[in-house]
Formats: sequence, structure tokens, C-alpha cells
Amino acid sequence: MGSAGGLAYASRMTASVRLALLLIGMGSALPAAAEVLRVSDPAALTETARRAAPGDTVVLASGTLRDVQMVIDVRGTAERPITIAAETPGGVIVSGRSSLLITGAHLVVSGLVFRDGHAPGQAVIETAPGSEDVRLREIVIDAFNPPDRRTPSAWVWLRGRNHQVERGWFAGKGNAGPTIEASGQHRIEASYFGPREPLGAIGGEAIRVSGSVDIAGNLFDRQDAGVAIVNLAGGGSFRGNTIRRSAGQVVLRGRYRAERNVVRGDGKADTGGLLATGANVTIRDNYVDRVAGDAIAVAGDGAGATIENNSVIDSARLSVDGGSATLTRNLLRNTVDPIRVSGGRATFTGNVSSFDPPAVAAAGMRRDKHDFTATPAGLLHLATAPGVGAPLDLAPVAASAAGPAWYAKPTEQRTFAFAVADTIVPAGGLTAAVAAAAPSAVLVLRGGDHLLAAPLVIDRPLTIRGRDGARLRFRGATAFQLARGGSLRLESVAVSGSAAPRRAGNAVVRAPLTPTTANYTVVLDHVTFSELDRGAGFDVIATTPGTLATRIDLRGVAARDVSGALVSAPATDGRYAAQFVRITDAALDAVRTIVTVAGGAPGSGHGPVVEVTDTAVTGGGAQALRLTDVARATISGNRFRRAGAVEVSARAPSAIRCNLLPSTAAPRAGANVTLEPDPQAPRCIAERLARGEDR
Repeated sequence: MGSAGGLAYASRMTASVRLALLLIGMGSALPAAAEVLRVSDPAALTETARRAAPGDTVVLASGTLRDVQMVIDVRGTAERPITIAAETPGGVIVSGRSSLLITGAHLVVSGLVFRDGHAPGQAVIETAPGSEDVRLREIVIDAFNPPDRRTPSAWVWLRGRNHQVERGWFAGKGNAGPTIEASGQHRIEASYFGPREPLGAIGGEAIRVSGSVDIAGNLFDRQDAGVAIVNLAGGGSFRGNTIRRSAGQVVLRGRYRAERNVVRGDGKADTGGLLATGANVTIRDNYVDRVAGDAIAVAGDGAGATIENNSVIDSARLSVDGGSATLTRNLLRNTVDPIRVSGGRATFTGNVSSFDPPAVAAAGMRRDKHDFTATPAGLLHLATAPGVGAPLDLAPVAASAAGPAWYAKPTEQRTFAFAVADTIVPAGGLTAAVAAAAPSAVLVLRGGDHLLAAPLVIDRPLTIRGRDGARLRFRGATAFQLARGGSLRLESVAVSGSAAPRRAGNAVVRAPLTPTTANYTVVLDHVTFSELDRGAGFDVIATTPGTLATRIDLRGVAARDVSGALVSAPATDGRYAAQFVRITDAALDAVRTIVTVAGGAPGSGHGPVVEVTDTAVTGGGAQALRLTDVARATISGNRFRRAGAVEVSARAPSAIRCNLLPSTAAPRAGANVTLEPDPQAPRCIAERLARGEDR
């Protein structure tokens, strides 16, 4: 290959033929006028390429490229880069097992859409060591995931030097690994990082950096995959970005500067702000609003942190848990004191708060009782504290300013968006009704007996609701078999295991049998279960390896004679199986295990979160409830009568409280769990009275 390099396609469009696009630099003392070279047929690529020179544009005709592993070794010049662009932005769709490797320099690639497939290797787009000055402009990667969520890969892997990602669109990543991984010196700007569901494992960042990368003007929207939204090590800047309703924090591990960012949590669980764990981090001129965790935090080796002119509004905490920090001219609004200093050193100067300053900050903080007002951008400030808090001209990144204008951003949708009209299902008609149902349909079972001859495959969100005493039985080992894309809401129906086979390992609802990147939800609302004892380990809900339940929610459930667990969600290979599990207002008699849930490896995410409340448990097996190293747990207001052991350990403060325990051993509280054994404490009695209970 000549010094100018080339672009090679491997595609089923050309059967076994491998064609090369040779972009030959025609370097001379006087540059030639730039040309636009159009490619509409793969067979014409070689001939077209022979005319290319620095400054030229190669236009790819609209269409779909499937199963292509593109390699670009193009070398333009800094003044005259070579551009490879879609004929119409978004008009070239790359699908199937496809990827793009760039080994050249001074190149612009724009307008491509990757969807309906996955990369065969470590990245969808990769710039190789030795590459230089590659601009990825208006590139879309939309749910381009491998089948198995456990397969690690990045969507964009930046190596080499001086690359730029401009106005990209990235959403729907479901497998392990960061969306963008960068080492070296690069820039990521004006891009949209759209919803990413909980991963249940380590490594779900939107951006992971080892080097000096400037990240500016991006919008991070509902990034819920892991504990770090952005993970920065080295040196660079995180400036002018907006983070919206995202679980996690921006982790600053090196000499990074976080400036003029807006973080809006909207009170969503596990939202956070900016965390300094490296030395000499600067956090300045930021606005953090209604996050549920640390708005700004210094921890670990975060020595010499500068925290100045930030506004922290109605957020849970501002913490110094390690290292040292100087906090200057920050503005804090809260109804209670959010400041926590433990294990670190903090110096406060010129700060203003809406609450009485704690002793640790009193010398450098004053209270101001005046009302806050909004700037034109809708950010709160205090007119009586000029020069304190975030700058008055600060504004969030508008959705229209991030990502390409020609590719729509995803809206927030409910899992079960009920249809306008219900479908009435007679006896014997459920299998056909499910096959014909649209996503989010509501199927209403008429009264009487409904018998499933085989497992019912659920591959879209569906609600099945009983009426007039509808009863469901099933002959297979599973009643409802979830598949990729499936979620189930079951309401007001009686489920019996009397027709199930006499074998171990049956389940009413089973997670997908093969690993998938699509999470699922199961809601059981006032459902009764009986005769689930035809063989050992007959579970109501059974999770599976390589899958993740975003939510398992049981409300008003009644169960009798269950030989397995109401919810069985063990961890496998450091990955947990359920993000959130709630059982409330249930009546359980002779259920062997209520719930068994285990957390994943340290740093694997914000789950599992488990709540068991206001539930009556009678009898059962030796282990009534076992939660091992979960993220958080609340076991409250229950009655365990002649029940098995209750064991809970967690990674964050959790509680076993206000439970009645007749003929039941005291619960065993492990790490981070507070045990309040006296159900007759005034607070517990008041809570029961408030619920109208007479126990």
C-alpha cells in the first residue's frame, strides 16, 4: 500500500470479493482543487479512489452496508483532510457484524449510522495507535450490542492522538464496557449520550479516560449503567456538560478540572454529582440540583482539591471523606445540613447556606435566609450573595445542541404503557392472544380455568389481568418464559402449580434462557399462588445468568405451599441479577424462601436494592430471607411467625426494623445493617397505627 493508504470493505454485498478504496495523496507544491468523488457501487470503489487527493471528499451512496469490517488508512494533511461522508447524513446504515478501524491521519468521517448489529471485536469504531487527527462527526451508534451482555467492548475506542468526537449520538448500549474509551490526547464535544440501563456489572461508563481528554458541551441523559457516569484519569477538562437524571457520578482521578457543568438529578435514586479521588482536582462554577447522593465529594487520595463557586441545591450531601479540600464561595440550599466531613480535612472560606452552618464549616460559612430566584436559564441563585455560587450566565446544554439534528433523541417511556382498549381472552385463548398482542397490550382473562399446554413466551411488555376469579394452570416447567424485550405485569389472577410436572426447578416466571442486553421487568399485583410444590425448588420468579431485571415488584401477593423462592436472584461471576426487588403487603404461608438476592463484585453498580415491607410470613424453610452484599436493604414492618432465618448484609446503610418475630429467631444483621429488634418501640407502634394495623 502506498503512503496515502486506503479504505477496505469486507461485505456480503460483494460476496467473497474484497475491494480496496485507495485514497492516494497527490502531494505537490501547489495543491489541486478539491474534488467530490461519489461511490454508488462497491465494484467502482478502486477506480474512484485513484483520483482522490488530500482535501477531497468521498461520498458514500445511501443504503445499508451489512457485515462489513472497514479499515481506513487515509492520510490527508492537517490543512486538507480527506472526508468520507454519507451522501445524506444518516443515509448510510451499517448493520450486522460490522466495525470501522482507522489507522491513518487527517481524516473526517461523518454521517454514518450503526444499528441492528454489533461489532465482531473490541470496538465498533477504533482509531489505532499511530493514527492522528481523526474527526468522527455526527456518528450515530444506536443499540449496537452483542447478544451477550457479558461480552465487553467499547463503541468508540480512541488511541493515537488528537482525535475528536463531534456531535455524536450514542444510546442503548447494553453490554459491558464504556461507550467511549480514550487514551491519549483527544476531545469529545457536543455529543449526546442517551439512556443506558443498569448493567449489573463493573464497567458501564459513558466515557472512560486514561490520558488528557477535553470533554465539553455534551449531554448525558439517563446514564444508569454503573457507579461512574464518566471516569477520568490523567489530566484534562470536563467543562460545560449537562448530566440529566443519571445514576452515578463523574469521577475525577487525576489533575482534572470540572467547570461550568450542570447536574440535575430530579430526586432520582442514586443520582450524584462530581467526585474527586485524585490529587489537585479543581471543581469550579458548577450547578448541582436535587441529586440523591453526593453533589460534590472528595474521597480517597483526593488531596489538594479546590471546590469553589459551585451551587449545590436541594441535594443529599457535600462530603469530604478523605484527602483535603478548600471550599470557597460555594452556595448551598437545603432544609437540613448536607455537609459531611469525616476522614479528610476541609477548609471553608466565604461560603453561603440556607441552613445553619455546622461547626466544621462555621468559620467559613454564613447563613442567608433570603429567597432564591431563578436565572433566565432556570438555575437558582441568591441575589443577596453576589459572587457566591455558580456563574449567573451558566445554562444547561440544550438537547438540540448535542448530537446530530437529523437523528431523534429517545423519549422516556413507561414499561407498561397501557393500551386504549383491553383484549378479552376466553379460556384456551391466552397463547393466541399473546402471539397477536402489540407491545404494552392488556389481556384480560375471563373468569374460569385457563390451562397453558406449553410455556408462554413473552418477548414484549404485556399486562395479563384476571377478572371474575380467573385461574391459571400450566403443564410445562415454566408458565411465563421471558425472551429478549419481554416484560410481564400479572394482575388479579390465581396461579396454581397443580398441573406442572413433578420435577425440580420449575418456575412461574423465568428470565430469558440465553444472555441478553435487554433488561426486563416483572410486576405481580394481587396475584395468588398455590400448589407450587411439585418438586424441589419451585420458584415464583427465577432469574438466569447473563440477564438483569431492572425491577421485580410484588404487591399484595398471597402464596401458599411454595417449595422454592418467591424471588430467586443469585449473582454469577460478579454480576447481580436484579437491580430493584420489592415485596410489600404480601401474605406468605409455607413458602420455603421469601427472597434470596446477592450483590455483584465491588463497583458493579447501584444494585441490588431490596425492600420487604408489611408482609406476613408463616412457616417456610430454614432460610426465610437471605440478602448477601446487596447495595441497600429495608426489611420493615413485617411479621415472621415460626419462620426461618433472616440474614442481611449490605454495602450501604440498611435497616431491619419494626418487625414482629413470634417463634422466630432474631435476624442476623451483617455489614452496614442496623438491627432494631424492638417492634414495640414507639416509632414502630406509630407506623403500624398509621397503616391501620392492629397486631
